[in-house]
Amino acid sequence: MGRGVLRPDLAAAHFRLDRHQPSAALAPFVDYYWIPRWDLRGEPPYEQAVLPHPNVHLVFEASGAGIFGVDRRLFTRSLSGLAWRSACGSGRAASGRSGRRRSPS
Repeated sequence: MGRGVLRPDLAAAHFRLDRHQPSAALAPFVDYYWIPRWDLRGEPPYEQAVLPHPNVHLVFEASGAGIFGVDRRLFTRSLSGLAWRSACGSGRAASGRSGRRRSPS
């Protein structure tokens, strides 16, 4: 489970979380990719609490894409049915580090 997933023992019974390293070409901009998947058909929705880390995430869902910045509060996500999300995260923008390099003047 991810570092911010609270109660990972309970969470593992409800969803799977895969993390992948970016290619060398994207490594200066992306720290990791993460893909949560669940199949809760026939079960009640599951509420997952998450304590976010100071990262920026680009998330792709069935309803569309979004960019999520640093959130300092605990949040809860309701998981239901059969679904997955695809996202990438980077702590560079949150920490003030930039993956882009400036050319010398």
